[in-house]
Amino acid sequence: MSDDLKGWGLGLLVMGFLHLKVSFLSPEWGVVLIFIGLLVLLIRHRGMYILLGMSLVVVGLMNISSAMVVSSTFWPIFGCLQIYWGIKEMAKFSKYRKESTVNEPSLSQEKQMEGERSR
Repeated sequence: MSDDLKGWGLGLLVMGFLHLKVSFLSPEWGVVLIFIGLLVLLIRHRGMYILLGMSLVVVGLMNISSAMVVSSTFWPIFGCLQIYWGIKEMAKFSKYRKESTVNEPSLSQEKQMEGERSR
């Protein structure tokens, strides 16, 4: 999970700085991407998958709605893919909860191990 979130954080930082430097990309979104990238790098918790997924869904909806202003078939299709990707990212929240409960010792197991170490 930590490596996956690290990759997300670094990728968002790169995309954010590209948005600031490339003229046809939105610098406002660059700031948002940098902010989310920093959050993901600093808080490596499974809850970040909800933030990432919701961000993708919102951007996907915005890209679909932009087709009403600009007659393009690319943005609605890309928006649908972003929504799908966002839903898949949010599903990782549950996936990592199941893995963490299987791999992490329970509180009673931790107390038992501490008791054995102190003997």
